[in-house]
Amino acid sequence: MSEALKLVGFPSFILRHRKPPNEQIQWNAEDAALVLFENGRLRSPLLIMSTVNEWHIAKHPAFSLDEIRLANSLAVAACPECGSRCIVRNGKRPDGIQAYLCLDCGRKFNPLSGTIFDGHKMPVSEWIEFLIHLFQYESLLCSSLDNQNAYNTGRYWLKKVFLILDGYQDGILLSGDVGVDECFLVMKPKDLIVLEGGKRLRGTSRNQHCVYCAADGIGAVLLPYGKGSPSRTGERNTVIPHMVAASSFHDDGDSAHNAIVKDLGLPRTVYPTKYTKGLRDKDDPMDDINSVHREFKRLMTAHGAYGRRNILGYCNLESSIYAHQDLVA
Repeated sequence: MSEALKLVGFPSFILRHRKPPNEQIQWNAEDAALVLFENGRLRSPLLIMSTVNEWHIAKHPAFSLDEIRLANSLAVAACPECGSRCIVRNGKRPDGIQAYLCLDCGRKFNPLSGTIFDGHKMPVSEWIEFLIHLFQYESLLCSSLDNQNAYNTGRYWLKKVFLILDGYQDGILLSGDVGVDECFLVMKPKDLIVLEGGKRLRGTSRNQHCVYCAADGIGAVLLPYGKGSPSRTGERNTVIPHMVAASSFHDDGDSAHNAIVKDLGLPRTVYPTKYTKGLRDKDDPMDDINSVHREFKRLMTAHGAYGRRNILGYCNLESSIYAHQDLVA
């Protein structure tokens, strides 16, 4: 591909951009000289130059009137610094967003202060595109390349998303017939337990993080708890508090799920793996919970270098995506 682009005159200094630039792509005289002349021959880069500039302008729009209207429509009841309700309007910022003044602490703020967009330098439209990529299981690298943002910008925004979703699953109550199962995430290579002779533990072992999952077709909970095989203690500390409104459940017969029967007394339908193995998804009675696993694995594959300490953040994200399938499909 690179050789083909060189043949049509695509500038080599852009081909060398393996990662998105931290600053805007600007065509200065030196860059233009690299494109206009090569080996003393005049080239015709105008189409390339205008195309790259159009891409950049489209990906980095100015703050729109709609965004300003959105910010000014947000209700402001108290100071984000001290919580005082003694606040007054204090003119507008240069971009047109309403400013406020706290009469108690003297803090100046605006409707976006104390929110995820506090102090943002990029328009909300870029945030929307980042979230769309995230909900469609795009990697941070692909998203940064498409948005023409620095890779670290995506990492920083993802941390903000995790903060917003912190505690998201706490209030989820599953109802009706609930599918229950677990999925496993491999530990980082440096954290793997290796036996004598260099052999690794096989099967479901302490080299895997256990994520307990339950879904009723409308909502889903995914909660990491410990390593290795599932346990009754794990069930009691993860999915059982979310199943108090359920009428029944189905699973693959794992003994750890006996805790659900003992604690909640729910009717249970067991579909052993040997029975469901090889069935098409539409014929598999466990597909409701298996689909949660598939989509969660897609998310984690897209973020292959994820920090294991952030597993709960990814679980909250997948639970949110599952609950809004009609919006992100």
